[in-house]
Amino acid sequence: MISAFLISLAATVGTEGEIPPAQAISAKFWQALSHEPDAAADVKTLRQLFHPQAQVFGSTPDPKAMSVRAVEEFLQAVAKPKEKGFYECEIAREVRQYGPFATLYSLVESRRESDQREAEFVGINSLQLRWLDGRWQILSLHYQLELPDMPLTFAGAVSGQCLP
Repeated sequence: MISAFLISLAATVGTEGEIPPAQAISAKFWQALSHEPDAAADVKTLRQLFHPQAQVFGSTPDPKAMSVRAVEEFLQAVAKPKEKGFYECEIAREVRQYGPFATLYSLVESRRESDQREAEFVGINSLQLRWLDGRWQILSLHYQLELPDMPLTFAGAVSGQCLP
């Protein structure tokens, strides 16, 4: 698994002056958040993906509630082993990139068991990225869980079919 990560990480690094597509960071991010029961997220990988001053904004189905955390606070929270598993499945992605600046818009399903048919919850996520020091870094993440009266849809998205 580590060698696959290093190979994929090496593939994201272009030659001097070239900036590879920003979408390469997306799958790494969702995979690093996922974990087996009694385990935690892959904080080492997540720390490599985030800019040290990144912010994480989160919204539940309550439209008036929003949390704001510095990346270190977010990483501390996901570093704690959880009794239940947590599996993120990105089923749709839109990438907008302009040179060293990019925005990823992702539709993600979350499950507590890897073979669970129905997602426990669905969320829309916006990641703002910057190409710095020869790699893409997440500057901010904003996630919004699906609202009861506004089902999330995305052209071409198929539940349970995770993007590579």
